[in-house]
Amino acid sequence: MKLLAIILVFNACLACAQGSYRWDVKIGVDTAGQRVFKMKAKATTISILASKDKNPRPDDKEKQKGLRASSEKRKVTVTAYVIGLGEEPDGDYHLILKALRSKITLVGEIPNPIQPKLSGFPSYKNLYSTARDNVDNGIQKPAKTIKEIEPVKVIVTGYVFFDIFEQGGHGNGSALENALEIHPIVKIKVVK
Repeated sequence: MKLLAIILVFNACLACAQGSYRWDVKIGVDTAGQRVFKMKAKATTISILASKDKNPRPDDKEKQKGLRASSEKRKVTVTAYVIGLGEEPDGDYHLILKALRSKITLVGEIPNPIQPKLSGFPSYKNLYSTARDNVDNGIQKPAKTIKEIEPVKVIVTGYVFFDIFEQGGHGNGSALENALEIHPIVKIKVVK
């Protein structure tokens, strides 16, 4: 029931900040994001990412001018359950990821590979296309709104991103108080 309420709030808030807030950072094409692209991902858990002590929200000054904060300059891999899925109006795939051993959730997003800002970044376009194909074929094709789904175990790799705090990560279906997301997701594999 709680997840359904979160999904309804998210769907009501979708248009609030789509496609503008630190967009280059969200899709990885910022200068620091291109360095993160070359990094090896560090294995972690949703529970660790959810910890305010281990992942405090960066100061707003650190994110001024749309730049990537120091705490966002990392690539992570988590094993989780996808429990919610949908396609946002900007074409991003929105996944609600749940920890393996708790009820903690966070959001992961796979950018739309055909958006114009990615035209000069074929590596990102290929990664996002492959990740979306893995969702379509291994989980299900997302609806146009976020829907609760039967849990599907996945391994996700992507960048740490702190979304707009006032919206709790844009109403993201997350219990996190720091609005941390995995955005962009660059790889996703269904675990059978």
